Amino acid sequence: MQNISMNSATYKKRNSGFSTIEALVAMLILSFGMLALVSMQNTFSLTADAAKQRSEATRLAQQKLDELRAYEQVVAGSGKFSFNANVISSTSATQETLTPDSNTTFLRSWIVTPNSTGMYKSVNVTVAWTDRQGNQSLSLASVISRSDPSEIGTLGVGPGTTIVRKPKNRNINIPYPAVSIQGDRSAFQPPGSGVVIVFDNTTGNVKGKCTGATLPTEGGTVNLSGAGCDTVEGYLLSGYVRFCTSSNCSASNQPGDDGAQYANAADPTLPLNSLTPLQLIDTSNQTAGTPTLTCYSSRQVTLNSGINAADTGQASNDVTARFISYACIVVPVNHDSNANTPNRWWGRVTINPDNWTIDSGSANYKVCRFTADYDLSGTMSNNEHPLWYRGVTGALDSQNYLVVKGDSICPNDKPTDPVNGDFVNANTVVHQTSGSSVTGSELSFTCKTMTCAGSNKVSLEPSTLSEDLPTQ
Repeated sequence: MQNISMNSATYKKRNSGFSTIEALVAMLILSFGMLALVSMQNTFSLTADAAKQRSEATRLAQQKLDELRAYEQVVAGSGKFSFNANVISSTSATQETLTPDSNTTFLRSWIVTPNSTGMYKSVNVTVAWTDRQGNQSLSLASVISRSDPSEIGTLGVGPGTTIVRKPKNRNINIPYPAVSIQGDRSAFQPPGSGVVIVFDNTTGNVKGKCTGATLPTEGGTVNLSGAGCDTVEGYLLSGYVRFCTSSNCSASNQPGDDGAQYANAADPTLPLNSLTPLQLIDTSNQTAGTPTLTCYSSRQVTLNSGINAADTGQASNDVTARFISYACIVVPVNHDSNANTPNRWWGRVTINPDNWTIDSGSANYKVCRFTADYDLSGTMSNNEHPLWYRGVTGALDSQNYLVVKGDSICPNDKPTDPVNGDFVNANTVVHQTSGSSVTGSELSFTCKTMTCAGSNKVSLEPSTLSEDLPTQ
């Protein structure tokens, strides 16, 4: 057998390093990769340029729209940029060549088309430019309304002392069931009263009343000069009286609990005096003259269907709440002999019972009132149902009362907590404990500091009776 041997040094020499062909192949692959990288980099550069130019074009188009909107007045005027004369289309002479901080030049032009009524103009702004891929353009369209700039300021600062109209295009203080009548007025008939009260739609103030009248239909008329009618300049005071004369009204009144917020449907409505269901007392003020109060009331129920109706003895299982609704006309006084300031009224309002007694003991009743610093302003305003009303200059609604047993406490409630589902502050405090006497546990107050307690919480009654409280 032939013995073949190989020199190890020769073997290692032949099998070490790269061959020329292998090196050439590697260089070829690397060259292709570098070419692809260069191409991708060029694409990135083109895309970045296009994005920058399009963003700049958008900004320039929006800038021109803003310039056209910023007219100084509607009609043409010397030295004034106006809606009529200057918000117009560009021409070859007025189109703009712009060279902002960019690598190209933009040409901006615009077309303005008025509508047939002249109340607005349609605007289309076009910005054109050239990039490395050719001609490009971008357009923005908008509408510019014909509004006097001197009036637009009210959008930012509000209407000042003007009373904004709300539902049914009338003052929000007018009861919603009222019907609109001719003369920019509304008419309302308190349930079961046979009286029609006429309101001014703008101010919400009472302008007159008609006794023994029928509520007109929508768009009808009320003649305040007719028989049974009187012209009255006054404010509306309205609300409800609830009755919760069972023992559960002594409990804390939280949503879902029995108590003041959900008066017991089985508890009867105790009658109020038919002629003077509510009275105005302690009307002292700074000037001569005494405000007057004329009230109308009606026993009502809320049925399971959610409808309010006259209380005609419905079964308890058909009723969710029993109450008395009331509406009063308060005629204020001229407190300062100044015709330019509104008339005001001061005083306390008390309930006038009929054949039941306001006093202590389980055989009698006490009156509580729903009240709290609802807006957390640190001041108990007239609108939040204080014990004493001061300097009232408008309508007050939701001035609600609760009648409980004479030996019960007035249910209280904590401030609302919407996060945990408590949306109603049904807090009550003592209002009447014996006849028309009042022992209020929450008086009208104002606060010197944000910490409304101790010496910083200043009670306003009765020593400062003449001081006005905010209405809202």
